Amino acid sequence: MKKEGNADVDVCVLNLLKTFKTEVPYSREKGIDSKILDSPINEIEVEMIEQAENVIQDYEDRVDVDDVAIDATLENGEMKYSVGITQNEEV
Repeated sequence: MKKEGNADVDVCVLNLLKTFKTEVPYSREKGIDSKILDSPINEIEVEMIEQAENVIQDYEDRVDVDDVAIDATLENGEMKYSVGITQNEEV
């Protein structure tokens, strides 16, 4: 987490996507389920996208999720999220 600037919407969304379930002491359901990470990408891509959308919708009221995509072409089995969000005016 950054020393300052953590209230920025983009930073908050990024932090949510980097958080795994059970990692936050008093909010164990916050984050992405790490158990699915060991599966082949063609089996988990839909699940990862769904979990990313859910965690953002559940914990960041200031944005609406437009789309989520995963780039699995990185080396060493790494994946990269591409998330489109729209900031809400009323919050």
